[in-house]
Amino acid sequence: MASITAEMLVHKQLQDVLLTQRQVLQSWKEQQMRIDQDTVSKLEYDELVEQLKEERRQHEETKARLASESDKLQFALGEIEVLSTQLEREKANFEQSFGQLKEKSVKDNAKASQLKTRFSAIETEKQKQDDLLSLKESKIRDLKQRLAKQKDNHRQQVQELNVQLQQEAYIVRTLSAKGSYRRGYSQSGK
Repeated sequence: MASITAEMLVHKQLQDVLLTQRQVLQSWKEQQMRIDQDTVSKLEYDELVEQLKEERRQHEETKARLASESDKLQFALGEIEVLSTQLEREKANFEQSFGQLKEKSVKDNAKASQLKTRFSAIETEKQKQDDLLSLKESKIRDLKQRLAKQKDNHRQQVQELNVQLQQEAYIVRTLSAKGSYRRGYSQSGK
């Protein structure tokens, strides 16, 4: 009966050894799968580097376009300022001239017929200047609308640039993190 117990004990110990070996093998397989998932192939790395270079090139192009649009915006703002100043000056000149002529017509009742003719001419000139003022005001409105569109375009470009910068920062962080993980694994694996 003692030999049966020893055989059972040996059999039990062999089963424990096999079970332990299976567990170690399974653990090793899981560890290998995690390592395979956490590494990046050279091809993927090269593709990411090329994408980053392309994004940087596009970023530089966008910055150049933004600078060009900013110059156009400054030019448009300058034109608006000049036109506004010119409009105010012409309006003041017109009002001053018109006021003087009207005052003179009241004083010179004796020359009523002559003044009526002159007054008609001034009225025509006034209408021309009103038309000119209306045209310039329309141009100013148009320039303001264009300016608003340009501001919206600039705002959108800035937002796109911010998104690109965030993407680049993310890629750099991701590559740095993977690079440091790989270095740490290589050193511990030695």
